[in-house]
Amino acid sequence: MADILITEFMEESQVARLAESYDVAYLPDLVAEQDKIPALMPGVRGLIVRNATQVRGAVLDAADKLECVGRLGVGLDNIDMDACAAKGVKVFPATGANSDSVAELAMGAIYVMFRRSYLATPDVVAGKWPRIELMGREVQGKTLGIIGLGWTGQALAWRARGNGMNRIAYDPWVKKDDPRWADCKVERAETLDDLLPKCDAVSIHVPLTDDTRGLFNAETIAKMKDRALL
Repeated sequence: MADILITEFMEESQVARLAESYDVAYLPDLVAEQDKIPALMPGVRGLIVRNATQVRGAVLDAADKLECVGRLGVGLDNIDMDACAAKGVKVFPATGANSDSVAELAMGAIYVMFRRSYLATPDVVAGKWPRIELMGREVQGKTLGIIGLGWTGQALAWRARGNGMNRIAYDPWVKKDDPRWADCKVERAETLDDLLPKCDAVSIHVPLTDDTRGLFNAETIAKMKDRALL
C-alpha cells in the first residue's frame, strides 16, 4: 500500500518531490468517489486533501497506520479534528500559503461591488455605455470591517490601507495587546456589534467552526449600514 494518499489536485512537481522519498498514490479524481477511499486507507501514513474530501467516519476507521493529514488550504471543516486527535493523527493546514491570493480576490470583489464595473460587462459587449449604472461609489475614504485578523485578514488590511480605506477589525481570539493590531494599523472593535454600524463593507476571514457557523444572519445584517457590502 502507498505511504501517502492524495485524493485531490496537487501541483504535480510537488507530488514528484514527495515520490522521491515515499510511495505516493496520487488519485486526484478520487474525491468524486469518496466511498472508495476507506478501502485504500490501510497502511497509509499520510493523507493529503483539499476541502472536498471528508476525513471522518469510515475513512478514519480504516486508517490503521495514519500519522498525519495534510490540508492544501486552511479551512478544516471537512476534517473531524476530534476523531483525528483521538487517534493521534496530526493535522497540518497550509496556514498562510494562500493568504495573499485570498486578500487580492477580496479586494477585487470590493472594487467590483463599489464601482459596478464587471456588472456592466454584457452591456459594454453589446456596444452600450450605461453611464449612470457605471458610476458606482469610490472606495477611498470608505470603512472596511475585517472579521478575523489571521494571515488573510492582515493581508487584506494592508491592501485596503493602500487603497485609502479606513480599517476596523474584530477578532475575539486576538488579544488586545497583540502586536498585529498596531502592525496592521487597524482599529480594534471590542464586539461585532461595535464594528457593523461603522462599515461600508465587511469581509469575513474566519474558519468554519461551531463558533463561527451562522455568524451572519438576518439579525446581524440588520445592524449594518444601508448599502453596506458583505
